[in-house]
Amino acid sequence: MMKENNLPENIEKEPIHINHKDLERSGDGVYKSVCPVCDNGLLLMTRDDTFKLNKYDRCISCGQKFIYDDLEYLKF
Repeated sequence: MMKENNLPENIEKEPIHINHKDLERSGDGVYKSVCPVCDNGLLLMTRDDTFKLNKYDRCISCGQKFIYDDLEYLKF
């Protein structure tokens, strides 16, 4: 659901700490996961300029920000 200013409803909320290994995957890739807040958005697990995985992610639908607590243990 969008706010009056056309921003997703969770865009200003505090980040939620999660473990990537606990998320439901979307499709056949390991990088796309279903948002645990809105269940219809995706977390895309992006990389920084040096191609390291970002520990921060944001749902492309509801705007909720997440922090991956298990990023250092992930091996793709």
